[in-house]
This record gives sequence, structure tokens and C-alpha cells, in this order.
Amino acid sequence: MRLKQDHTRARLLRPLATVLIAAAACAPVAFAEDAKPADGAAPAEATVKADANFPNADQAKNYFAEGVQQYRTGRYKDADPFITADGKHLFFISDRPVPGKAHRDLDIWTADRVGAHWSEPRNLGSPVNSEGQEWYPTVAADGTLYFGSDRPGGKGKTDIYRARFVDGKYAAPENLGDTINTAGDEYEPFLAPDGRTLFFMADNREGRGDSDIFVSWLCDGVWTKSEPLGGGVNSPGNEYAPKISPDGRYFFWSSTRSTMRRLADKTFDTQAYLAAIRGPGNGLGDIYQIDLDALNLQPKCGKTEKN
Repeated sequence: MRLKQDHTRARLLRPLATVLIAAAACAPVAFAEDAKPADGAAPAEATVKADANFPNADQAKNYFAEGVQQYRTGRYKDADPFITADGKHLFFISDRPVPGKAHRDLDIWTADRVGAHWSEPRNLGSPVNSEGQEWYPTVAADGTLYFGSDRPGGKGKTDIYRARFVDGKYAAPENLGDTINTAGDEYEPFLAPDGRTLFFMADNREGRGDSDIFVSWLCDGVWTKSEPLGGGVNSPGNEYAPKISPDGRYFFWSSTRSTMRRLADKTFDTQAYLAAIRGPGNGLGDIYQIDLDALNLQPKCGKTEKN
């Protein structure tokens, strides 16, 4: 199962499908369509959007499957789904029309779980949504909404913002400041369940070339200077869509890293060649996992800077 990167940041609702988690790994491991645990144990099951803490995999599949059927119109771009840890609220982005809005762009929408069904989606409106584009919502335990946007007034083309949930409504979004955002592009935030570890995607930062995943920690109310995530997560390709499994054991992300160069000196028949270019590592984008412990994520609270 592979997700192809879309430079509009609007991917189809394919991330709502479920995938099998392969065995524990201390180095990046790609999912193949026939992935099985190396130790022979029964695989744990989780969703690609692994921040939704459901009691069991069957419930997760039912939630996601219904969301796909209910909101998939075939006419609009619906992407970047996020379900809160209690399973009660769905956030996603869409370019579906908004009454009174002159042009269509990507906004953040939400829906609530009502009994066995989801409510009709509603646009979050101002001040969260703007005349620009909004992407990749992720919600903290206290209701604070983190997202990316290319709204005017940012530090770069696209920045990461947060909107606090106060008295039943969202406050004006705050730019996360110089320790997170630069004159380049930052987007696709994911806040870890601890509420103080922020992963995000940044393009061409520090001369690194294609997009990489960076990390920052919240220490005494301020975000540390962000740094590239270690552990072999980043590569010469594009890295994006960071996630952590509900049990906190695994880190997931997508990457366009390619293994095709290793095959350059090999001879293939047609069948083998087609299998290679259609398989994992073909550079179109695969889902990877690594043990979270292998990343050695320690808060760098000595590197804080005021926003």
C-alpha cells in the first residue's frame, strides 16, 4: 500500500484504510503488500492515521470506513483525516464549496460522532480558516488545533499555526514562531500524545534538498529550536506524514526514497522489471515504520527560544 505525494497537499481519503504493522524494527522498515511479522507473532493492527485511540481494530475500521463512504463525494478533494483520541470528533481538509466564500480552497472541516454515525461536516470558519489554504489538522488533548497554512502574514510560503480552544470556540491562530517556521515551507504537523513533542515536514531547509521531518519540544511554554529527526528517518527523497501508533511504540511516516539505483546493474526480464517499478522502494512513496524508542527522543529544553 503506497501513498503518492500531491504537491497541492490534498491527498484522497485513502489514508483512512487500515494497514498491518510489521514486526518491531530499530531501522526504517517499509510496508509491503504482503508484510508479515519477522518474529512470527500475530501482527498488531492500526490505522495509517494512527493517532485515533480506538478500543480495538474492528471499531477503528468501522469508524474510518463509514467516514470514507459518508464524505467521499467524488467531486471534491477530501484529505488529511484526524480523529481525536476519544473517537468523537473528525477533522479533515476539503475544497468543497462554502456559502458566501467567493473561491474554493482547502479549509479545515469537522464532524462529530453521534451515536453510530457521523454528523454532517461543517467548515470551521474564521478565524481558523482563511483566504489561503489550510492543511493537516492535528488536535492536542486540551483541544488546541495545530495545522499548516499559507495565509498572508506568515514567515514563509507555508507555516505551522495553532488555535487554542477556549470557551467552546477557537481563538485566533498563532504562528508557532521562529523556532518552528522559516522563510521556507513548513507543514504537516503531528503532535505526539505527550502534548509536547511536535513533528512536522519542512522543505529544502538548511540546504538539505527535498522535504524532511523535523522535531521540536515544548519546554516551559516555548518550543525548542527544531532539528532534523534522526534514526534514519530522513533520506534524499521526500519525507512526510509523521505519525505515532496509539500504543506509543512505533513511529510511522511516508517517504519517496528509492531503492531503484541498487538495481541499475542487474538484468531483468519484463516480469521482474514490472514488479520492481511497481513495488516498494520505487520512489513514488511508501509507508515506513521504526520503533519509537530507536529515535531516542529526549526533550532538548536547553535550546528554547521565545516565540
